[in-house]
Amino acid sequence: MSAVALIALAGLWPFASGTDTPDPVPTVADAVPVEIVPGRPDPDSDPQKAADAYAAFLASPAAADETLRLTAMRRLADLRLDAAEAAVAEGRPADAMLAESVSLYEQLLSAPALTDAPSRDHWLYQLARAHAMAARTQAAEAALAALVNEYPGSPMAPEAWFRIGESRFASSDWAAAEEAYRATRDASAGGEFAEQAQYKLGWALFKQARHEESFPAFAAVVDARLAEKPLAEQDAAGRELVEDSLRAMAIGFAALDGPESVARWLDSVPSAAGWAWLAWARLGDLYRDNERWTDAAAAYA
Repeated sequence: MSAVALIALAGLWPFASGTDTPDPVPTVADAVPVEIVPGRPDPDSDPQKAADAYAAFLASPAAADETLRLTAMRRLADLRLDAAEAAVAEGRPADAMLAESVSLYEQLLSAPALTDAPSRDHWLYQLARAHAMAARTQAAEAALAALVNEYPGSPMAPEAWFRIGESRFASSDWAAAEEAYRATRDASAGGEFAEQAQYKLGWALFKQARHEESFPAFAAVVDARLAEKPLAEQDAAGRELVEDSLRAMAIGFAALDGPESVARWLDSVPSAAGWAWLAWARLGDLYRDNERWTDAAAAYA
């Protein structure tokens, strides 16, 4: 996300061909019935044709049926957003598709018949994605905030909180980012965003010069990573995560009482015993890089 959800593609509609008469406007009623058989692969689909068919239906008199209209809007919104994401990835213009998907999601969310629909958290999530792709960060954050406030138990809530935190962190609102990362960590509970939430929580506290408060968050990242395998055996991403956490802690220790801060903190965290030497070593490296030779020698010793 990233984390980004995959959108199920709609089925094909038949289109008339080989005649001189105008093609009829396809409607939902024209859809070919699809037999659902457990274990059978989904039928092939063309998302562009499906989207065009839904758009044609919404422009036809048949869209007066509210149930069919809302169903078509929901499917068209997802298809347009999926197409917009592909266009953005390929460097093609996507403004029109994003604007259409935003309009459709907003209509779905404001429809009286859908006030209690189980998909509202999905529509808010998709609305936030559309705004984010269009670089409307405030609108994206507003949609995510609505999601976590209205549906705190949604499976999309951890990612929504994390995206809110990232938006606030990017705007240097460290305290608000801290709040969002804490919420991500609590909602994720060991899930996909838990580690990144811990890591970014540490940095949000670090940015506020709340070093001692940042140590547990960074240490949790180091603990979890080094419990799996030694630092030398970590992949590039894992090694960078551990080293960045240790460096942030070293800066924090130096900003406090130096080696005394390390000793005091390590005494209070038994789980750090296995990698305590790394905390001392990175503090020594920091002092060495700043040509504080005596302090470096003390840390290394």
